[in-house]
Amino acid sequence: MEYGSSPVQHAALQMRRRLSPFARARVKAAERNMSLSRYIGEVLREHTRGDDEYERAMRRWLSRKPVPLRRPGERYLTRAELYDRAAARKVDGQARKKGKRS
Repeated sequence: MEYGSSPVQHAALQMRRRLSPFARARVKAAERNMSLSRYIGEVLREHTRGDDEYERAMRRWLSRKPVPLRRPGERYLTRAELYDRAAARKVDGQARKKGKRS
């Protein structure tokens, strides 16, 4: 039988590849002078902290009062009015003259 053709050797090579993240984690833990379980715990805490921050930010955003896009009794702009660049430039120019920028 040739070298490297055994199914057992093939499985062992695949197992080594799958275990390499654990080996890297072991090295990182040793660099920080911690146990592997403590290092993994800290990595997981850091990872889930980002999720918690995202959820808090989303809840904060969703709790804001909606901004009305029109006054009561007014109609919404049509697509053509909304994307009319000449009118937008005119409004922007008027705001600049007053010292404001929109």
